[in-house]
Amino acid sequence: MKRSLRQFWTAFAGTLAVAVLVLHFSWAQTYRQLPLRPPLWLGGASFLSDYGSHGSTAHYLFRFGLFGMRDRLLKSDLLFLGSSHVEFGVSAARLTSELSRRKGRPVRAYNLGSGFGDGIGFAREVIAANDLRDKTVVLDLFSPMGEGDSDYARVVGRSNSLGAYLKVWDAWLRYGDDWLLDPVMPVFSTRTGAKLSDSVARTRLLGVCTTRSWESGDVDEMWAPTLGFVFKNPAPGVAQPMGHDDPFHIQGYGTWNVSAATLAFFADRRLRPAFMLLPFAGYEYTSAPAQASPLMTVPSDGLTFYDQAHMTESGRGLATQRILEGIERAGLIK
Repeated sequence: MKRSLRQFWTAFAGTLAVAVLVLHFSWAQTYRQLPLRPPLWLGGASFLSDYGSHGSTAHYLFRFGLFGMRDRLLKSDLLFLGSSHVEFGVSAARLTSELSRRKGRPVRAYNLGSGFGDGIGFAREVIAANDLRDKTVVLDLFSPMGEGDSDYARVVGRSNSLGAYLKVWDAWLRYGDDWLLDPVMPVFSTRTGAKLSDSVARTRLLGVCTTRSWESGDVDEMWAPTLGFVFKNPAPGVAQPMGHDDPFHIQGYGTWNVSAATLAFFADRRLRPAFMLLPFAGYEYTSAPAQASPLMTVPSDGLTFYDQAHMTESGRGLATQRILEGIERAGLIK
């Protein structure tokens, strides 16, 4: 009996070892066909702002002013508010440099664009939580949640400073684990595809990741598992003119709303508001309310996008130049 059990376990162990070797060889062959991993993020001048299913650390950093974020915002003169359209479509660093040169004094801009479609509602929460006053704010009108929050922002709002720190560190540590194990740990998925949205399906351990500058809030780079880099150095075929094949954005939302409560909120904090509408698929079918003044519209011609709503770095550069011209025309910075 003992001999039979020993033979069984020996055979089982041998079969398991062979299966593991076959799986590893198969995964190694598949892995070589996938885009290379991004360089391991180790901190420094940038922060990991979004990581796969672990969500947006930027929401927590902005809402609770973590790791010196509140001081950076307090020192800023010009804040850009809105969704991920702003996150990827504005270069606060370039505006800081150019406005400082033109005005002959330091002018600091910061990009507070946030994902999950969060717009006016979450922007107001960030301003209130960090007690921001006496600034110029430029609000992008795209706000599919109206003046409310996304489900993700509501979760963030129910947290506290300690919980926010833990959430951020958890995402950053999970990223490090996944980066190290990505070459050797296969992940099985029933979905495949070439679009960025398909990258959300787990085709490999390492998920979609975005890094942003601590100093300006600008996106440094974005990487997707099935495409590789999509922002600063986009993979071949990624950067495209704005099209009209995104069913979420092409629907349009009629006239965007800026309530009297929001305008009163700005006035109470001596915030000088201006408004803009960055391009996305279907934006030409929407309109701005009369109270959204001054208003800067950014034409889409010449801009490049990695999907139908989010620009590449090249597109951002041209859009930022047009925003700069709008700031000067409106006399937003004296």
